[in-house]
Amino acid sequence: MKGLLYKDFQIIVTGYRKNALLVLVLYTVMAYAMQLPFLLYALIFLLGLYIVSTLSFDEASHWDAYVRTLPVPAGAVMGAKYLLGLLLMLAGTVLTTVLVLLMPAGSGRPAPVEFLSSCAAVFCIALLYSALSFPLSLRYGAAKARTSVLAAVLALGCGVYLVYWFAFRHGISLPDLSGLGTCAVAAFLIGLLILSLAAYGASWIISTRIYLRKEF
Repeated sequence: MKGLLYKDFQIIVTGYRKNALLVLVLYTVMAYAMQLPFLLYALIFLLGLYIVSTLSFDEASHWDAYVRTLPVPAGAVMGAKYLLGLLLMLAGTVLTTVLVLLMPAGSGRPAPVEFLSSCAAVFCIALLYSALSFPLSLRYGAAKARTSVLAAVLALGCGVYLVYWFAFRHGISLPDLSGLGTCAVAAFLIGLLILSLAAYGASWIISTRIYLRKEF
């Protein structure tokens, strides 16, 4: 497992080191200069995106055909990617937290409850995106998977918009998290985190089964 983790980590470092540094500097400068701390939350999602891209590198280098000749279970091959993805998203969360805490007072730094809620929500979104992208990339290829995931995200966004539009037109009151207490918001976010982690774990099982059946 250590070797698999190191291999995928080296792919990300080699392929995205400059991109990650550029995004980090650009978003940090924009967040501080324009007093827009929410830009820093993108770092959580960005680091989660990198791990899915390792599937494209594996395909281009014929890694999967080679690893099939080794005594390495398919669950470990996919498990290393999922574990590294989780670690990268956690690292993005820590990095975002440090950068937000370093923002001077009066520069748009969010309140602790607001910040923790936003971080948790973005972390869950990143988990769900990866959970959806991994099996689709294995089944249909990275290019088609990106299109499918984008279509799913757009469909979800349109669905939410239509629900609020329908509720507004018919005078229906929808739940508003801003009116809930801290404990209620915390309970909601913990529930969302548990569901996201469960979906991430289920995605690993599905991806492992697809990987076992796939011919390289």
